[in-house]
Amino acid sequence: MQLSSLPVTLALLGVAPLVLAASPDDVYTQGYQAGAYGQTLDERVATLEKRVSSNTLMDMVKRIEQLQTEMAKMRGKMEELSHEVDTLRKQQKDMYLDLDQRISPTPTPTPQPAADASPPADPAAGASYSATPRPAATPVPTPAPVGRQDSYDKAFNLLKEGKYPESVRAFKSFLAAYPTGEYSDNAIYWLGEAYYVLRDFPNSRESFRRLVREVPQSAKVPDAQLKLGYIEYDAGQWAKARDLLNEVVKQYPGSSSAKLAERRLAKMKQEGH
Repeated sequence: MQLSSLPVTLALLGVAPLVLAASPDDVYTQGYQAGAYGQTLDERVATLEKRVSSNTLMDMVKRIEQLQTEMAKMRGKMEELSHEVDTLRKQQKDMYLDLDQRISPTPTPTPQPAADASPPADPAAGASYSATPRPAATPVPTPAPVGRQDSYDKAFNLLKEGKYPESVRAFKSFLAAYPTGEYSDNAIYWLGEAYYVLRDFPNSRESFRRLVREVPQSAKVPDAQLKLGYIEYDAGQWAKARDLLNEVVKQYPGSSSAKLAERRLAKMKQEGH
């Protein structure tokens, strides 16, 4: 009888056949499955916990990688912001230096003493009369009205001390009381400077334009026109800034304002504006 027909024969006889493993590998597999099914509940829970822990660990690794990517992006953004802050600080420092160079006490004209005068000869004394010359009294210059000069000095000193909002109020008060006359053109100019340092470009622009419009003969006009170019530069209006600065170079060649305008034009060229 062949072995292959043995299970059939046994089945006909009513005898349960034995399950024979075909190979050692099958024996190993069956033993492993039997062992798995033979685990207790605690052992199965422990196995599930291991699997869950493994999945959780993978999720944590992925999350960490995402956080690292986000941190790298944030670091790049912080570097950009830091660069912008440094640029703004440099611009502000340049403005302060420029302002310090321009702020100087208003010169007070020194009066020239009058020539010595001798008293007229006494006609009654004849030729023998000889008068002793007396020293001429030093003439006392007529000062500007106390209220006007004190008001201007107060505003100007606030500007020199870096108290720009206070100086704005003081210059506006001065110009309200003295819209024309001595110190008025200077007050208009320094009011524009104070607004400029405060980055209040609309009011700064209006102050400098007012000076050019109302007091065109003022010595501050070239500087006012220069600052109008600076304002357009800071506002990103490159074409307007270039036109204004070129106009300063053209109208006031060789002046300090023209030289500063040339420097700013060169800077714009380097920046590609």
